[in-house]
Amino acid sequence: AVELALRFLAFRRKRFAWRERWFAFDFTLVLIMILEGWVATVVIALSNKTKTSRFHLLSVLRLLRLLRLSRLWRLFFILPELQTMLSGMLAGVRAVFITCVLLLTLTYFFAIAIRVIGESTAWGEEFFGSVPRAVYTLLVETIVPNNGALLGEMGAERWYCAVLFAVFHLLATVTVMNMLIGILCDVMSQVSSDSRERHSMEVMASKLQAMLASFDESYGGLVTKTDFDNMAT
Repeated sequence: AVELALRFLAFRRKRFAWRERWFAFDFTLVLIMILEGWVATVVIALSNKTKTSRFHLLSVLRLLRLLRLSRLWRLFFILPELQTMLSGMLAGVRAVFITCVLLLTLTYFFAIAIRVIGESTAWGEEFFGSVPRAVYTLLVETIVPNNGALLGEMGAERWYCAVLFAVFHLLATVTVMNMLIGILCDVMSQVSSDSRERHSMEVMASKLQAMLASFDESYGGLVTKTDFDNMAT
């Protein structure tokens, strides 16, 4: 509140304070803080509700404190790298979704195959007793390392099931997951290149505007014949 008051007093014309977006945003946060800390406490104290109801109401109001974390959004304007990473994540959502669909389809196909082939075996009943259980085993044991024990147990009874599991491991972990990493890296590189190009254009535009302003002797925002003659000479 003190910071907001000092910022308000720093404006020469007070009505211009509401034109600044961050000042209006911080004012809203301070207003919510006042409502939560002072007004809500008085209202709850004067109400006829039980202690349990008051506690629940106060807990709900305390959730408004999480809105203060929204001030961290300023970091995205201070650090351009965060903007690049966030833009890259948003741009890669479609590619990530398609990759996940491909991985799930691949997992479902091999889960059914291993479930049928591994029926009436010890490891089949334990790890592939049903299709959902088989999908879970394939995803967990493939994405998470240290799955050699399961592969060895499968190979001890039915070697072709171990081969099938190894092929799935190769396709899912080595191929599909690395494709996902490559796609995200490519998207991040493209977004970073676009950001640098846009920044260069903004710098060039600001320099051109400053140059034109230095030749604009009439301060009218237009290039007159006199201004053009001065630039030519």
